[in-house]
Amino acid sequence: MKKIILLITILLLCGCNKDNSALKKYNLYIEELKVSEISKEIPFDIVVDISKFTDQEYMYKVIIDNPKEELRDIEALIIHDKYTKDIFPSSGIFDDKYNLIPNNINKDINNVKGIILIGYLPYEEDINITFKLLIKYKDNNNKLNTIIYSTKK
Repeated sequence: MKKIILLITILLLCGCNKDNSALKKYNLYIEELKVSEISKEIPFDIVVDISKFTDQEYMYKVIIDNPKEELRDIEALIIHDKYTKDIFPSSGIFDDKYNLIPNNINKDINNVKGIILIGYLPYEEDINITFKLLIKYKDNNNKLNTIIYSTKK
């Protein structure tokens, strides 16, 4: 009986540590975005779109696709300068990491055509918002790269 309780306790602690490390990484990336300079060269396309979703909300969407080189184990996070109670949209931090590889789409091994991050904001008559996007990925040489992108809408 003691062994079963010990095993359950260990499993719970391991599960909590994984979530806790992802949350630490998420918060670290937010801080990194706030102080980082914008990247000059971006090896993929980025589209940021904002539209009225309901009478009370805007929906913003970030599309990352058309890679010019191999991007593996992608982590992405978009933040903005408006107050929100919600978390910022991310990919590869709390969930599976995806790959963007030119002309190679295979969902079974997480090679996707593009990555979409979607978030919501309270509706305002005149919206003026700045978005900052962080993308971390490994290239062909397994080198970790960081891209910072910013746009104003």
